[in-house]
Amino acid sequence: MQIQYLFIGPSAEGYVSAVYPNDNTGGNPPKYAYVSSLRDHLGNLRLSITRENNRPTVLQERHYYPFGMLHAGYGKPARELYYDTKNRKIYSRQTAAGRYKYWYQEQERQTDLDLNWDSFKYRNYDYAIGRFMSVDPLAEKYPYNGVYNFSENRVIDGRELEGLETILITDINERPKDNGTRGETYTGQMYYRNDNTGEIYGPYEASTYPNSVSNTDNSTRYNTINAGEHHYNNYSGHHGGRSKGLNIDDLGQRRTYGTDPNGDPVIMQYVNVHAGASDNGNYNSRGSQGCITINPSDADAFFSNFNWTNESKTTGDASGTLIIVRGDETDRNIAITQFKIEALQIQFENMRLEMLTNEVTQKTNQLLNEMKEMLNTNNQ
Repeated sequence: MQIQYLFIGPSAEGYVSAVYPNDNTGGNPPKYAYVSSLRDHLGNLRLSITRENNRPTVLQERHYYPFGMLHAGYGKPARELYYDTKNRKIYSRQTAAGRYKYWYQEQERQTDLDLNWDSFKYRNYDYAIGRFMSVDPLAEKYPYNGVYNFSENRVIDGRELEGLETILITDINERPKDNGTRGETYTGQMYYRNDNTGEIYGPYEASTYPNSVSNTDNSTRYNTINAGEHHYNNYSGHHGGRSKGLNIDDLGQRRTYGTDPNGDPVIMQYVNVHAGASDNGNYNSRGSQGCITINPSDADAFFSNFNWTNESKTTGDASGTLIIVRGDETDRNIAITQFKIEALQIQFENMRLEMLTNEVTQKTNQLLNEMKEMLNTNNQ
């Protein structure tokens, strides 16, 4: 089989395209081209741009109807990259459709065999009718929402939250002291829950607060992410994919709501969940300029709960909900208890469904045996 295109490390910012010669029988190595992606607030691909002969070239231009169907009849035609073996350079040429298919909300569009749907993590989505093709696995948790609805029909300002993984972080309601006391860097507890099985892992020591000014001044120069529900994924990792990290993305383009050092509301960008610097209790031990950080001794165990798919195991395809609760000890304990009760409810429901399945199987087998006996009797 000939390989002509290989997309490496696709993320919200772009990807590296490895372009092989059309006739690769001689084992010629590929040429590489970086393609930048311009996406809107919902993560929809608008432009793919690369450099050709030291000039920018638009490979794809996409415009969408609200539920994801593409506009047709205007805009730049799609182009694809090809490897000119004579000049040993990459050029572009017009094509019917771009080969890179991560378009609407960063999901892969399936156009082979005229399927024409978007493949989300757990379900396939038909953008022509604005509905999923199967029931929401979290339907009982959101009874107000239709089981096939897409993005709760909020397609102008909301993204589809599909992840079956929930993270709870409980933290104190005031900034850490950061006075050099070892072991007091991470004042929060973090739990991971698989909403498919109900399994819970943790607690892991964490903090939702950025670094302080100094060991004698625990105010901060950085923004702080707000408490409440957030959407996360691990598509981009931390430090441009050089290390593991979860990416907070509530508003598209990895943006979320926060509070600036003066207490005023602010839109934050590139807030990650990543390993902290140390647990020495100093003003910079968390290593955070607005991110959520984990005690380095707990980081590997926490990140083992997620799927990491690139070669260096720093980015992946996980997504879900992250809940931040700040308050006194009573408030934090209530949140943890509620989180665990929801996990037990998931486990109980799974047990109930398994029992029903076994019961149906037994009854089916019983009926089949009775039918066989009746047929044998009639044949005699």
